[in-house]
Amino acid sequence: MLAYPNGGDNGGSVVTFFFFLVGCLVLWRRRQRDLLGLLLAPLLLGFVAAALKRYPYGTTMRTMLYAAPAICTLSGIGLLAVLKTCLPRRRVRAGVCVAAGFFLLFIVAGAVRDVRKPYKTPGDQQNRQAVLDLAGQAGPADQWVVFNSIESRPGQTNHFKVSGAGVSFRYYLTRMVNGPILYGPPAEALEPPPHGRTWLLVYNHYLRTLDEKKAAEYLETLTGRWGSPSRRVYNLKSEKGEDNIVEAYLFGPQGGAPAPPPKR
Repeated sequence: MLAYPNGGDNGGSVVTFFFFLVGCLVLWRRRQRDLLGLLLAPLLLGFVAAALKRYPYGTTMRTMLYAAPAICTLSGIGLLAVLKTCLPRRRVRAGVCVAAGFFLLFIVAGAVRDVRKPYKTPGDQQNRQAVLDLAGQAGPADQWVVFNSIESRPGQTNHFKVSGAGVSFRYYLTRMVNGPILYGPPAEALEPPPHGRTWLLVYNHYLRTLDEKKAAEYLETLTGRWGSPSRRVYNLKSEKGEDNIVEAYLFGPQGGAPAPPPKR
């Protein structure tokens, strides 16, 4: 939550935390306690929300983004106070310019990094590549069926509700495949498309254990009606390196119309 301009676990944001504490102390000693209270109030309210189990607290910078103005303002006040304490008066302006130049360099380096690697984790790239691979093999009349539901149902776990690879996979699927996508429809109610094939996707998120028995029964029902499908498996890494498994089953003739270019 203090990863400005950068940080992480295991003390990765300790420098920012130091300047943040110094900034709090500076405002307290200046008797600008109303301003200090205004800046820290969102953290207190966020803690109350976390105690009520309504919102996470302190886990990531993403979920604590509302605290960024306070953290950056207080850290900046603290940094200036340290420069004034450690440097001769005539060198303070130069120290401020050096600090500003460092932050500007950090911005430029971050932009270059994002252009070279426009994804947060390898799992994001693997998600996109997996869907591109599937979409590149599909025909314009194919239908897409996802075993997993996007609603809470008995025996069906919503694997796309959690953040990370599950959300990314559903996003890329929506963006890149042609035709409608059916989430968790009853197997008995499905009908093969008149001029295409059926893709069945089974998603297993490492945080949400897949009901393998239900998935096997679903696959068996479709196999009994349409014959044995071809199968391919994709391993998609989560942010922490755990595997998310996507099984893709293709029902229908292996030929078919040429696939249109997938949406990107």
